[in-house]
Formats: sequence, structure tokens, C-alpha cells
Amino acid sequence: MNPLVTFENVSKSFFSDSGQIDVLKDISFSLFENEIIAIIGPSGCGKSTILNLASDLEQPTSGDIKRNSKIGYMFQRDNLFMWRNVLDNISLGLEISKSKTKENLNYVHDLLNKYGLNDFAHHYPNELSGGMRQRVALIRTLALKPDLLLLDEPFSALDYQTRLFVLDDVYNIIRKEQKSAIIVTHDISEAISVANKVIVLSNRPCIIKKVLDIKIKDKANKTPTQIRKTKEFQEYFDIIFKELNNHETN
Repeated sequence: MNPLVTFENVSKSFFSDSGQIDVLKDISFSLFENEIIAIIGPSGCGKSTILNLASDLEQPTSGDIKRNSKIGYMFQRDNLFMWRNVLDNISLGLEISKSKTKENLNYVHDLLNKYGLNDFAHHYPNELSGGMRQRVALIRTLALKPDLLLLDEPFSALDYQTRLFVLDDVYNIIRKEQKSAIIVTHDISEAISVANKVIVLSNRPCIIKKVLDIKIKDKANKTPTQIRKTKEFQEYFDIIFKELNNHETN
């Protein structure tokens, strides 16, 4: 099986008048079909840079990135336009890509119906809860039929209780739509409860300190909230917490 995206010894530096800033150092990993990878590390270590490289928004300083997928990017904030209703916000990508066909609009309506937003199709963002707005943002990304979703801390602006609800919601949508995903987060619990694999990064310039395959009994039939209650969850939490609080990079 060919991976959807592969990083091979990728390094990234930024250059400015004040000098060179090294962000990533020799990052290597692959993501396969129906897999969810969570990337976790200290603030400012380069997590979002990995997503920007994966999506081709930025180019590596060295190393190679191989892509074999159509990519959809969901940012930290929902970025919904206040003057467009839910249906028009979701259709925006189709308009930009000039693919607003009857078939694709039918697909959008199917997504709205499937995920409980059909009655809100003509509502505006300021009439929706934070959780519903994130669901709209995800469906807008899905409307373009990507193979791989990139999610950059998509729940960080939500309060804790809403985050738990929306995380379950988004996880179920990704699974039902059979999408692969890379999710960047600073939340250990979030990483363990959604991912098949967790990549732990060091401080900048970041390297991969540890890669954990998350193996929790019957995980495929559990929600993230249910996964948090398992014995294995606490064991993985302790391992990742220890890695994040060990500030040596090697």
C-alpha cells in the first residue's frame, strides 16, 4: 500500500534580517489510508510547519516530501464568512475551484443531512454554536472530496466541555467518511483518543523524539470520550507526558 504522504529527512529553516531560524530537523514519517496521526510537541516547535509542508504551502529547506493524495486543510479557527450562510460557506471551495456542479452540490446536501446541519443550511455563522461552526468548517473541507485531512488544533478556541463533544463529533465524521488525517494538537488526551499513531516532537529545532502506535482494545468502536476511560489511555498519557517534560532533544 502506497502512503498518502511521506516525509523523508525533512528540515525547514526560515530566514530573516535577524538571521536563520531552524525549525525542523530530519523529520521522517509516512501516513497511510484510513490512518490518523496526531503530532504533539512544545509550543512553537514547528507542528503547524509540518502541516504547511504537507499541504505544499511551504517548501522544505532539505529532504523530500512525497504526496499521493488530494489534501484538505482545516485551520485553528473556522474562518467562516459572516455574510454567507452555512450552505454558501460550505460551497465556497467549490466556487473557488470552479467545481460547483450539480453532483458536488448534491454531495454537499448529503453531508448536511447526514451530520445534522440540514435545518441550518440557511443560517448564518453568528446564529450557530462554536461546535456547530467547527462542524460546518469540516464539512466545507470534505466538500472538495480530499483523501487526507490536515487539522491544525481545530478545537483550541472551544471551551473544555464543548471540545469533548466536538472531538467525538469530528472523529465520527472522519471515520464514517473513511478519511485519513494528520492532526496537530498540544493536548495529550486529544492526541491519544483520536489517533492510531502519535508523533512526539522535541523543542525547536524539533526532531521526532518518539512514535507511539496507539493500541486500545476495540478502539474502532469507541468514541474519544470513551477511549479516555480505558486503562491503556492512562499508560500512553504517562509516556507522552514524560517525553514532553524531558527537555533533552536526544
